[in-house]
Amino acid sequence: MPSFSGTLRCVLIAALFLGILLTAIPPVAAAADGNIQVYLEPSNVIATACVDQHCQNTAMTAEGEGATFTGFDSNAWHTLTIKADGYLDYSSTFYLTPGTQVIDAYLDPVPTPTPVPNGNLEIEVSPKGGTACIDNAQCQRLDFDPNADGVFDFYSLAGNSYHTLAITLPGYQPYTESIYVNAGIDNGESVKLTPLAQGAASSSLQATAASNPAGAGTPVSTAPATTAVPQTTKTGLSASVPFVALGIVGAVFLARKR
Repeated sequence: MPSFSGTLRCVLIAALFLGILLTAIPPVAAAADGNIQVYLEPSNVIATACVDQHCQNTAMTAEGEGATFTGFDSNAWHTLTIKADGYLDYSSTFYLTPGTQVIDAYLDPVPTPTPVPNGNLEIEVSPKGGTACIDNAQCQRLDFDPNADGVFDFYSLAGNSYHTLAITLPGYQPYTESIYVNAGIDNGESVKLTPLAQGAASSSLQATAASNPAGAGTPVSTAPATTAVPQTTKTGLSASVPFVALGIVGAVFLARKR
């Protein structure tokens, strides 16, 4: 069994030979002998092209719009970026070999968003009247008519999305609803407003009908009667007093004559 010192000696000898071997092999050195020729597609696009941090505007060549970069380190990695109005940013990493390397850069146009068609909304509200607003922006007003249904029309609303409907009418509870408007069609909705204090108003009407039935005439007041206090007044003698006095005198005269 080899001793520890023998094993250590073998490791040191192997490390020495490995160091000599690595020193004898020359590394691949990067040299500034690489060139890049960039061509754009579409060929008529004017852009700004950059290799690493070196940028220039493209120019028209016999092969179309392009740019030429010289004196870059070969046997090394580099990054090409291109910016052009109306096109997505282009980026590519490449390994540059000695000589001239040609890169064809295909630019993709910025996608145009597809507009969503609008939709219309018709709101039938009962009773007719009040103010209706969509998204607190478009508002309409109708005169009050308790015996009719009113119609609010809203046009060119963003389709396939939700909108907030708000309706107000004096004497009725405010109404709010989130409505989905489909694109490209006329959307409809019916709304019935609720009177304020509906229960209290109904009780008041019943009490009035009970106190004043049909054909009963003018209702009698239910307020407690006020007791009238007689007033003391000064009056003259009654007209019968002189006749009473004459009767008394006559009676006395007849008594004396007997």
